[in-house]
Amino acid sequence: MRYHGRLLATLAVCAGQASCSYVQSLSSNAQGVLNESMSWMDGFYDTDAGYLYSLDASAALRHDTRSSAWYAIGLLARNEGDDVANAEKILTAIVDGQYKDPAEQWYVALTWT
Repeated sequence: MRYHGRLLATLAVCAGQASCSYVQSLSSNAQGVLNESMSWMDGFYDTDAGYLYSLDASAALRHDTRSSAWYAIGLLARNEGDDVANAEKILTAIVDGQYKDPAEQWYVALTWT
């Protein structure tokens, strides 16, 4: 609940501004962790593919969906320069890469109850 209140307060502050960052609403320690993490992951981003390269050394030059999704969330939180456009590119690439054919091995039918 506390998180949602902080997020709503940030959105209220950012409303109508061309550029506003969720990071500004975090404590200085949390800002440091997020900024350091994002700076490190920026070096793994493949702009052509819209994915992060795998962070696992044994998977050199392969892309990683899970890390890319987390990176996209960080980009949206940071909201500087091309961050939003890159996050959109990542999320679009992830959705486009989903298995949509039930005959495919990794297809998973989601059911909501």
